[in-house]
Amino acid sequence: MSTNSEPLKKFEQDNGYEAQFQGFHNLMRYRIRDIILVSSLYDLYVFEEDGRLYELIREEYRGLNLSHAPELIRVSRGKEALELAIKENALDRRFDLIITTPHIEDMDVVDFAKMVRDSDLNIPIVLLAYDNRELSDILSGQDESLFSRVFIWQGDFRILIGIIKHLEDSINVEHDTRQVGVQTIILIEDSVRYYSSFLPIIYTEIFKQSMRLISEGVNLPDRYLRLRARPKILLCTNYEDAWWLYEKYKDTILGIISDIDFMRNGKQDPEAGLEFARNVKKQQYDIPILLQSNKPENEAKAYEVGASFLLKDSPTLLHDLRKFMIEHFSFGDFIFRTPDGKEVWRA
Repeated sequence: MSTNSEPLKKFEQDNGYEAQFQGFHNLMRYRIRDIILVSSLYDLYVFEEDGRLYELIREEYRGLNLSHAPELIRVSRGKEALELAIKENALDRRFDLIITTPHIEDMDVVDFAKMVRDSDLNIPIVLLAYDNRELSDILSGQDESLFSRVFIWQGDFRILIGIIKHLEDSINVEHDTRQVGVQTIILIEDSVRYYSSFLPIIYTEIFKQSMRLISEGVNLPDRYLRLRARPKILLCTNYEDAWWLYEKYKDTILGIISDIDFMRNGKQDPEAGLEFARNVKKQQYDIPILLQSNKPENEAKAYEVGASFLLKDSPTLLHDLRKFMIEHFSFGDFIFRTPDGKEVWRA
């Protein structure tokens, strides 16, 4: 039996559905698809463990209903990486990202970063180290801006997904928030070790909850389009950058996750996170804020400014972070509570 779809089509046009989905099509315009991984054979052995690094990333992309996983090409020498990038760029097949470990076979990693910066490639370069001590030795006396960002490998292959999505978000956020009002989450953390742990957890939870919120009746192509509208994660390491991001995206902010002790006005401020939360709450009292600290005495101070609190030394830190996101970022069930916080029903 045939049906006339014209009334439905006209209804969708009148209510802006066509324009709305066209907006989704235009999201996430910058994508990282091809990556050069520069590492020694030993570093590759540490990363791969069971020899399935690329397969694990691809399986994770598929499990999270993301688009095609990026292609990784590994080389062991900096000169080889640069020649490969220049060659592909000349053929209009450019690489989107270079990830380098501290140990490459033919030169110091800082010299390699300088070579990439001095070229006309305009490719982000990320340093992936193994611990804070090694990172300090590498960057001692060096300009950290040589690298787009530095991370620490802690045995979780999802850090590579976190790196990729972080760079994509930093480039796409301005267009996507303006296009359809995509939401944002500000993460303020100056410890490389901690933000290297947090980003994979936050992204994984966002992808899972984005899929959960999509109606089962929506077809697969539309699901991928709606996933593009997931919240963007904006990582910053000092007060001034965080406040600039807040002022710029205050109308789209879903929540804030922040350390308490970080740089403010050019020096370490043990209460910078408290002051940031206090100033945000003055403007928008209902924005959920999670403050984190190694000092238990900061818990009471966090509650005073209207924020939640996590102890960084807690063995359940990452679990508690995930729980906060579900309860406060509108990811979980809609819960009806009495004024004293007691749950009475959920939908």
